[in-house]
Amino acid sequence: MAYRGRPWALGRAAKSLVRKPKTPEAPRTWSIIKGDEVCVTHGPDEGKIGNVLLVQRDSGNIIVEGVGMKKRFSKESGYFNFETPLHVSRVALIDPTDRLPTKIKWKVDEDSGKRIRISRRTGNEIPKPSWQNEKVPDRNAAADSEKDTQTADFTAVTFKPTSLSFEEDILLDNVLKKTKIQKKLEKYLDANSTTA
Repeated sequence: MAYRGRPWALGRAAKSLVRKPKTPEAPRTWSIIKGDEVCVTHGPDEGKIGNVLLVQRDSGNIIVEGVGMKKRFSKESGYFNFETPLHVSRVALIDPTDRLPTKIKWKVDEDSGKRIRISRRTGNEIPKPSWQNEKVPDRNAAADSEKDTQTADFTAVTFKPTSLSFEEDILLDNVLKKTKIQKKLEKYLDANSTTA
């Protein structure tokens, strides 16, 4: 029986003829985040520099601005260009001091105690870009409304510790409503204080 380009006709032998390309796995630790400036080190776009637009941590891919451009057609807008995903192993961070690609190492900052990225080539710090969530508005720009808690309200001391139990403290604070229980409690406390 001839093969004739039909792997499903061969049964078990088809597995050796049809091989899926091996996809690279996602890295365990990530040194590239959204907003970083990276340089492509492998592939057809080698040498291009762009900012990271999106990080896909489950697949290990990133989308870099202006890299891996493809063209598509849609009925609404006609032809348009878009970036395709690129594996994170094909890019390197740009050192801000000399604008060349570099590998990085992590180090704990002595002053703040946070992890920082250090260039292996020059030894300078590579700062993380300022991250902003597009879905969440800036909290500092929001105006205070009447339903917001004022600063004086949560800095005021509202609890004064005493040796009484919680129930006794509540009863003594309620001076306007003198009940039989409170009168008995005051007599009991006066009797105990005089004997002690």
